[in-house]
Amino acid sequence: MPRQTGKTTLFLAFQIHRCTAPRWSHPQRSAFTAQSGKDARDKWLDELFPLIRRSRKLKPLVRRIYEGMGNEYISFTNGSLIRLLSTSSSSGHSKTLHQSVLDEIWHDTDNRREQGLGPAMITIADAQVLVCSTAGTAASVVLDRQMELGRAAAREDSGHGIAYFEYSARRAGTRWTRTPTSGSCRRCARRLRAGAAAGSGGTRSRWTRSAVSGCQWKHLSSPGRTGMSRTGRG
Repeated sequence: MPRQTGKTTLFLAFQIHRCTAPRWSHPQRSAFTAQSGKDARDKWLDELFPLIRRSRKLKPLVRRIYEGMGNEYISFTNGSLIRLLSTSSSSGHSKTLHQSVLDEIWHDTDNRREQGLGPAMITIADAQVLVCSTAGTAASVVLDRQMELGRAAAREDSGHGIAYFEYSARRAGTRWTRTPTSGSCRRCARRLRAGAAAGSGGTRSRWTRSAVSGCQWKHLSSPGRTGMSRTGRG
């Protein structure tokens, strides 16, 4: 997903719905993680906590917003919680979670986040894991794997399990129109057009490897030729 398209705000809506919807009769536990504990804290203290405080509809549902260092959370009147967690492999230990958010996984080079949160959700039948990221680099192995799983699920289209959303374009000339914010304002549209025209120095994201077919890859990786690798800018 491109930058500045509201993905974190969307995840906030998912988390608040999980914690306040009458569908669940008992208190829910939702966790948010980012590329680091500091990044998660900055995101919530600077953007999301103020957003919640300004909402008239959410005000009667929120019991307390706690901003203590290392213990940031939102408590709802029904007993549900949204808690910020670190990215360590032990972050979810001793907790039971109904939902977890893994934001900006392009930074991850190993599975420590999943390993930390997975055991906390293993006994929850309807647990949700929400994963989101902008384009990464050649080192973004976790993002690569999640993309492969998501695309496979989209092709299978079983109607359950994984829901996969990807904002991308096949043709370079139409990239700017495929971002969710392209129609939100004229200024955004102008900047996105400029980024598309600027080539690799613009504001777009590219997955070179995903655009190469199997036959092309075999040809490009033959002896005497330089193989292609995945590059990304976001």
